[in-house]
Amino acid sequence: MPRKKRRGPKKKRGPKKKVIKKQRYVFTKWPCKLIVCANGRMKKNYGKFRHIEEAYEKVNELLKESEDVEFPKLIRNFNVLEPVKYEYVILERNDDGTKPNPKFRNEYGKLVEYKTETKNWVILDMFPFKVEENVWVASTGPKVRRTFRWVYNNLIIDKLDSRYDFLQIIIYKNKVLIKEDNGQMEVIVCKNTSDSIRFYNLIEANLKKDKIKQVIMLGIVGSHTHQARKIIDEISEATGWDRIKVKRVATWT
Repeated sequence: MPRKKRRGPKKKRGPKKKVIKKQRYVFTKWPCKLIVCANGRMKKNYGKFRHIEEAYEKVNELLKESEDVEFPKLIRNFNVLEPVKYEYVILERNDDGTKPNPKFRNEYGKLVEYKTETKNWVILDMFPFKVEENVWVASTGPKVRRTFRWVYNNLIIDKLDSRYDFLQIIIYKNKVLIKEDNGQMEVIVCKNTSDSIRFYNLIEANLKKDKIKQVIMLGIVGSHTHQARKIIDEISEATGWDRIKVKRVATWT
């Protein structure tokens, strides 16, 4: 009997295509990571690294930025400002628990064992650093914060166009006032009075270093004096604030 013909298109003959199987990516655990701590408490997870050398390189880069800090940040503790101990901490993976906790010298020079909250990580190294404090310049609005260097360059140095230009700098409560001869005034708001004194002293130190004699440092204005009443009116006129806001002794936010 004759063979029946198959229906449908004829199969094309040629070399068979090779099927390449995709290799499954096997994730390897990061061997180390970098965190930011403030007074011994973790504040930020900065990132993970495949090699410990990369973590050290990143820390060295960050520490160079810390060298430029002029007005270090302080934190509030029961209405008193205290220094913050900021640290970059390199953690090394310790899944098997064989790596011992390291010992570092504390502020009293005593060797103290440092532990993490989890057994999967152990502290490899710690590096203290500083954070720049930002202040509020009334003329730029409360949402804009400025560094000491910005205030010094823009509101003091740039105002002294000629040798006949003079500025007066005064402390009133938590505010540092920069007054020009033409009556204009800039109001720098710090956290509290001690912070404004610290800011004022830093201005004075920089003026001496730069040998600038056109700025008159007038110190603190007492609360219950004729000069204080005059200063309150001048601040209110320059900022549009009412007298209650002007008389505030602290601004924590």
